[in-house]
Amino acid sequence: MKNIRTAMNLGAFDFVTKPIEFPDLEATIGKTPQRGTEMLRQAEAAKELKEKNEQLREIDDLKTQFFTNISHEFRTPLTVIYGMAEQIEENPDRWLG
Repeated sequence: MKNIRTAMNLGAFDFVTKPIEFPDLEATIGKTPQRGTEMLRQAEAAKELKEKNEQLREIDDLKTQFFTNISHEFRTPLTVIYGMAEQIEENPDRWLG
């Protein structure tokens, strides 16, 4: 019983003890296809999550690139406008006279 508890605490649930109890053996063998299909479903779900995660990363990269480009496109003309406004403020007669 101690070994069974230890095995179950470590994650083992489909095993056969010695001496072999044939009803237990049959039950374990009967569960094997169920466990296999469950594991396949979990693997497919993990694969889908991985693909969605990769898509989200790609979208995030595109968003970052987009906002980088937008900020650059605004910053350049605003810097020119700001520079001209400073020059006009320093010497209004030269520019407005």
